[in-house]
Amino acid sequence: MTEVAKAVNSELEYEQINENFRSLADVRFKLLALVPTLGGAAVFILAHLGLEAGKPSPSSYSELLVVLLVSTFGLLATLGITLYDQRNSELYNALIHRAKYLERQFGWVGAPGALRTLGPGGQFSERPKGYRRIILKAAHDRALALIYGPLLGAWLFPISYAGGRLGGMNHECVQIGSAALAAIAAAGCAIWLVELDTRDRDLYNVAAKRDGLSDTS
Repeated sequence: MTEVAKAVNSELEYEQINENFRSLADVRFKLLALVPTLGGAAVFILAHLGLEAGKPSPSSYSELLVVLLVSTFGLLATLGITLYDQRNSELYNALIHRAKYLERQFGWVGAPGALRTLGPGGQFSERPKGYRRIILKAAHDRALALIYGPLLGAWLFPISYAGGRLGGMNHECVQIGSAALAAIAAAGCAIWLVELDTRDRDLYNVAAKRDGLSDTS
């Protein structure tokens, strides 16, 4: 293959990377517009229905069973979407790494006023590190963890409450226990998601150093 043909193929690949990158971002924004809103509303409604059904003695076991089953399906659906988004992040990082490699092959020079050290240029090579901070450092993956983690944990409230009341546990005790379990699970899920993203980013940073590229930030 001639050098001209290689250059043309590289340019076509770079264009395709841009299209795929935009497609992944578009899917992510659509999920963020729907999942937290609908999921949060569903958790609130189911939790309210469960509490109303579990207050009287004897409780309305048929309603509690419905709350338990629907909440379980909701948790599984949210987990599935979260896993899909995590895979989205893996592809996102892979596209950035490949795009930076192509930009280096093109020989593009970085803008003199760029925030990164002057070197290979291009929209991916010159992506700035996250400098902004609002309590936590601003980052896509961290923001997603703060959205999906609490939502996953919140589903455990109606699930554990309905399950506890169906098992004959005291209303006040199971209510407090369910709230505590949901809070702990929310924090745990958020930390788990941050850990997954950090591990993936570290792998690409090692690959970037090996290939003479900047990191995937």
